[in-house]
Amino acid sequence: MQGSQWAGVAVAMAAGVAIGRVPADLTPERRTRTLVLALALGGGVTTLAKGIFTW
Repeated sequence: MQGSQWAGVAVAMAAGVAIGRVPADLTPERRTRTLVLALALGGGVTTLAKGIFTW
């Protein structure tokens, strides 16, 4: 990736952290852990599919 793309990634991550802090305080811990796990698994499956289809 080019430098501007890395900057976009960093900005998106920072925005996600900032936005996620408010709901994190209002959401029960068990539900939050389940959501984080689901997002991580979804990201892994997406990466795997991308790797398979672009190989």
